[in-house]
Amino acid sequence: MSRLVLEIGTEAIPAGYMLPALASLKERATRDLAELRLDAETIRVMGTAKRLVISIEGLAARQEDRVREVQGPRTDIAFKDGEPTPAALGFAKKNGVDLLTLERRVSDKGEFILARVHEKGRSAAEVLSEYLPGLVEGIPWPKTMAWNSSRYRFPRPIRWVVCLLEGTVLPLNLGGIKAGNQTQGHWLLGPGKKDVALASDLDDVLADSGVILDPEQRRERINAGLAAEAKRLKGRWVRDPELVNEVVFLAEHPCVLSGGFDLEFLSLPREVVVTAMRSHQRYFALESKSGKLLPHFLVVCDGKWEDPAEVIAGNERVLRARLADAKFYWDVDLKSGLETLGESLGKIVWLESAGTLKQKSQRVVQLVEYLGSRWFADKWIKLQPDVSRASHLAKADLASEMIKDGKEFTGLQGVIGARYAEAAGESKTVVETLLEQYLPRGAGDPLPDSEGGTLLAFADRMDTVAGCWGAGVIPSGSEDPYALRRAANGMVRILLEKELHLSLGEFVETAIGALPEGIQRPDLKMEILEFLRDRVAYFLREGGVSYDVVDSVLAADADDPLDVRIRAEALQAIRGEEALERLVVGFKR
Repeated sequence: MSRLVLEIGTEAIPAGYMLPALASLKERATRDLAELRLDAETIRVMGTAKRLVISIEGLAARQEDRVREVQGPRTDIAFKDGEPTPAALGFAKKNGVDLLTLERRVSDKGEFILARVHEKGRSAAEVLSEYLPGLVEGIPWPKTMAWNSSRYRFPRPIRWVVCLLEGTVLPLNLGGIKAGNQTQGHWLLGPGKKDVALASDLDDVLADSGVILDPEQRRERINAGLAAEAKRLKGRWVRDPELVNEVVFLAEHPCVLSGGFDLEFLSLPREVVVTAMRSHQRYFALESKSGKLLPHFLVVCDGKWEDPAEVIAGNERVLRARLADAKFYWDVDLKSGLETLGESLGKIVWLESAGTLKQKSQRVVQLVEYLGSRWFADKWIKLQPDVSRASHLAKADLASEMIKDGKEFTGLQGVIGARYAEAAGESKTVVETLLEQYLPRGAGDPLPDSEGGTLLAFADRMDTVAGCWGAGVIPSGSEDPYALRRAANGMVRILLEKELHLSLGEFVETAIGALPEGIQRPDLKMEILEFLRDRVAYFLREGGVSYDVVDSVLAADADDPLDVRIRAEALQAIRGEEALERLVVGFKR
């Protein structure tokens, strides 16, 4: 048994690429080694933004020998009058077997000759030298680049390759970089080339050079550092699993430092302060035991310093500038007010043929009132003023200094509008409705809790689907520039999980009727309904309902998605029972 190690050293790969890449690398290597008949005890994949490593321990020295059956021509073609024909001779020669060893086998298609080919296993070094380039090239990356004349594609330029089977360098070439036995140490703690004598030495060589290769060890170190520094500052760090995943692959030797900012910035909404920290700087926020933000931040740096004051001061300067920008935007927008911002939506085109954002807001108000009177009839008289007010103001923050022009706070649309409404003294219902209007943002997101949030989230998505479809912006294959599938998925989730009945036909017709006449056409309603019903079918199948049950229930009546689900689940529950079979037979008669 031997050990193989392959290290691909690169310029810094985007952190978000790394976890999927490492998972794919391990899955494919595990599967492929079995197919290559190379036994291995352990396969580990590790890495940082600057290196990917696969380490295979307990690797067999050679492939297992095997006997492979190869079917040849029909017997009547291979032999004539008991003598072999050129077909039989050629088949035996091609497979390297003696003519006398050929066997006969009868199948449903006739009798054929058969050769048993004995394949001697090749050495692991020979097999892996052929296999590893394809393994690396097959890693699925969101984007790749070519950086030299070889036109080899990788997310970032490859700078060195280590490929050792025990102490032997395998002849590997990736993008013009030949494999060797020299790695690179940490840029600060152990810079420069480092010799690796044996495959088993790589971990220790990198550790001695300041590189913590295992992502899980870096994660533990980061979590411990965040907790310790937060405790020292008498607070707790605001949990952010996505950000932890990112910084794990931003630092090869993580070290947690803390800094502070002026108290005046705590007058900004919590979401703004936290976003300013994490969006570009990847800082973690701190809060007190009561949940209030503290004027401190935590940053994960790469390396360690005897006197980190200069590093902290630099981070504080950057954050202070971003928070000052946010404070300026906040103050300017508060002076304008949501009503004024809403009026300026008339100057912002949503879709050229579907009108401005102001026109979209007006349509959404109509759809909200249509739904409100049907879903919450008993409460609607009380809810209507506040929910309609929120619907009227829903898109106003898109014209604000905080959100427009693609700033780092753009992802807070809706949230910012709610905070402006809160500062202006709008009711709790208005604020709550504005906060929830974009929920669910994705598959794992929660649904809106309030009636107003539910109405606005559903109505806005319906107008988006209808407007885009009318304007010809339709999903095709993997192309979905306006995320209409995600919008429709959110609509279906709201209907099914909140158990709300709705006639899709009537509602789609209402939404289309509110669109500009220029984009209305006779077949628009049926196209949108078919799209929405496909989403309903998708959710039912994901929920465990079989394809044929889904198809049959939708074929009968697909107007009310909740009713469709109830019927589908009822039919699925009795599918295969004798009572259902008797019912079907009776119905056919």
